[in-house]
Amino acid sequence: MAPPLGSRRHLVGGAVLISLGCSLLLVHSRSGEPGSWPVPWTYRDLLRGPLVLAADEPAVVSIVRAMLDGPSAEPYRLRRPGTADSSQLEQLASLTHIVGRKTGGTFVEAGAFDGETHSTTLFLERFMNWTGLLVEAENWSYRQLLLTHRKARTLNACVAPAAHPQQLGFEGMPGSPLSYVEPGSAEAQLDRQRRPRRCFPLYSVLLAAGLTTVDLLALDVEGIEYLVLHSLPWHLVDIKVVMVDYVKPDFQFENGSYDPILEEPIRKLMADNSYHLVHRLDTDLIFVKSGSEYDTTVHT
Repeated sequence: MAPPLGSRRHLVGGAVLISLGCSLLLVHSRSGEPGSWPVPWTYRDLLRGPLVLAADEPAVVSIVRAMLDGPSAEPYRLRRPGTADSSQLEQLASLTHIVGRKTGGTFVEAGAFDGETHSTTLFLERFMNWTGLLVEAENWSYRQLLLTHRKARTLNACVAPAAHPQQLGFEGMPGSPLSYVEPGSAEAQLDRQRRPRRCFPLYSVLLAAGLTTVDLLALDVEGIEYLVLHSLPWHLVDIKVVMVDYVKPDFQFENGSYDPILEEPIRKLMADNSYHLVHRLDTDLIFVKSGSEYDTTVHT
């Protein structure tokens, strides 16, 4: 005799929940290199749509939260303490001019490389007691980052150029900050150098780290900065200063300078969200949120 209709519905509903639960548990299991764990095909289908998981979906936020490391309680182990290149010095001079002597601020640095070289936030952390989150997708660089014993939380993942999780081709270059994701890469194009990578929306990352209010967002993700910023629900976060790389490394002129191909779209996007430009550096734009505590500088 067939079970009643209501019972059948409960059975079907229970089976669906169990199936989805198993998929999410598989996502949580860590095997192989961090950041490149296999994604169950059922979950991968959700990532690719048309049914996609939103950036604030609790399952997505929980997955990112489980991937967070740190902060370290060990003494710093820096390879080149006290050294910085001209670009980094220019960034630090501009940032310290904006934030003044404020101590105990918060930051999110996406594209943190090894946590020391080119790291914009190391000075703020070491000498002004700031803390926050460092995001780095390339495995070798992330391992080096962990060895520095930074006093911030860290995440080995890429930031998605969309408002939902994606699995994208990622080309990692060990020892180089020029690692990047390719939003249009298909599975057939993936190889030993360009591997599939799970990428999460910046909003998911902020929620997972409990950092929806941030003093500084430093974004250097090799060409997808505009897409990352465009996917962020600005009305749900309070980010006071944004420093964003606005050039693409492969768009260079004969004299070696970079083509600022992303400058105007980023400037317009930030203006539309009540930010004004206060510094234009060789490769970075620095914006301050109108009405924030740092909104005291001359507008550019």
